Amino acid sequence: MREDFPWRVVCRFALMLPVIGLAVVLASPLYISTKWVGHADLRVRFAVVDAATAQPIPGAKVHIQAERGGLCAECAAREFTLTTESNGHAEELVTQCLTFDSRSFWENTWFIHLPWWQFRISADGYEPGASTNLDQPQYLQLAERGYPTAHLTVPVKLQRIEE
Repeated sequence: MREDFPWRVVCRFALMLPVIGLAVVLASPLYISTKWVGHADLRVRFAVVDAATAQPIPGAKVHIQAERGGLCAECAAREFTLTTESNGHAEELVTQCLTFDSRSFWENTWFIHLPWWQFRISADGYEPGASTNLDQPQYLQLAERGYPTAHLTVPVKLQRIEE
């Protein structure tokens, strides 16, 4: 046997291999990322309230002009009107909107494409709201995951007409 060969170093390294292997196995979930692209239904709810009192406004009209295109199943141009109920809410279900997700130990992101709607809200005794595009960053941030349906609540405050 050679006296100048560092056998102690080799033996220590051989004893450390199982520890190193276990550390790699335990740490691997930290570096695995899952990404997917799919479709989800989206329930869009308009929550209309009085700007001064924050009380719901029943009977408010949500006038929607859907533009042609977009990344949801229904992409035809059309106009329709929703009416708020006693709780000030009016809803519409939009099917199969493109969505994507990325999950890992370090990140958890989710995104859904909103329909290409322009909406305007009016109610008796209130100043009509400005025409607004739904596909805006402030509304994208309000969208919430959900199974089987994602949700978006659009808050709207209307000013009472001064007499």
